[in-house]
Amino acid sequence: MTCPDFRPLIERWRADPDSTYQTWFLWEERLKNFRSIRRGLQQVVGEMQAGTFGSLYKSSSLETVVKSIAEQRQIFKGADHPFLWKPLTGANVKLGKWGEFLAMRDGIVRLNNLYHQLLSNDLGAIGGLLFEIGAGHYAPPPRGDDAELRAAWKSDLANVRELTAKEHKELLAAREGDCTHTEVQGWLRDLGKALGFDVWIAANDRARLLGTGKLGDGCLATLPSKVGNIEGADAVRLIDVLWLALGTDTVVAAFEVEHTTSIYSGIVRLLDLSTGVESAKDLHMFLVAPDSREQDVRDQLLRPAFRNVNSLKVKFLPYGALQEHRESIARFGTGMKAIEAIARAIAN
Repeated sequence: MTCPDFRPLIERWRADPDSTYQTWFLWEERLKNFRSIRRGLQQVVGEMQAGTFGSLYKSSSLETVVKSIAEQRQIFKGADHPFLWKPLTGANVKLGKWGEFLAMRDGIVRLNNLYHQLLSNDLGAIGGLLFEIGAGHYAPPPRGDDAELRAAWKSDLANVRELTAKEHKELLAAREGDCTHTEVQGWLRDLGKALGFDVWIAANDRARLLGTGKLGDGCLATLPSKVGNIEGADAVRLIDVLWLALGTDTVVAAFEVEHTTSIYSGIVRLLDLSTGVESAKDLHMFLVAPDSREQDVRDQLLRPAFRNVNSLKVKFLPYGALQEHRESIARFGTGMKAIEAIARAIAN
């Protein structure tokens, strides 16, 4: 049997403005979360090597990592289900055991290697494509040499299935969320300056447009060496907003804004900061998110990966309270007291 040619499918997928290639793979937040997810995978590998990984996917360290990937965009909800991956690879596996799952992965890697110039070394691109095949947005090429079937497939490929109303709504919400994320970073930037702090904006966010300027305007261009050279500094530079005592190398507060993005990755970056800087016990750390995501934050912190997070005193800072009180805090507040007053404890 002739191996199907996937090139037309991949090229069509890459060009589609509503595809996961355009809305997720090229999305800056995916790159930002990459390091945190890699750390989670290192934990998975370590458990496997130590023989402590176990036989169940549910509640495993792997489930934590996979769900952190899936939650980056609402359209990926359920993407951790391996049955979504089967149609493209033609895998005849039960997927009830890790050996079967790894056998399917071998096929994915081979396919990725064959079309690596159109995909990616980190398997992110092919992961997005596999999701869309499984979700029915695209049909895989026919297996076999039937010219008529192939012609029909090419015709269908030119008119891929349109997103459902629900999917389209979720995609629009995700795009609007990117703008909201930047806006909230701007609130925290301006509030930090008003309270007399030096402000650091995530390295990959500084150039984002906000109002008539850029998000990084008036903020630190580099982190002080005692912060910028710690272990895990690459992740720390990607924390959404840091407040530092004016003219010093002391980080006073750290904020991760989680509009629709991975809560897991934000927590990992805060952990990297807390384990690398002196006086971590004095750090004020916040997960900033819509009021409706409070339970999501609490659920994430219950995962085994964060069993020691209680000592960090991470708090939930809801958008609503921040929006309501930020102007009065900027005008009348001092230090961290007012911010702490509107935040909510979330550790158990």
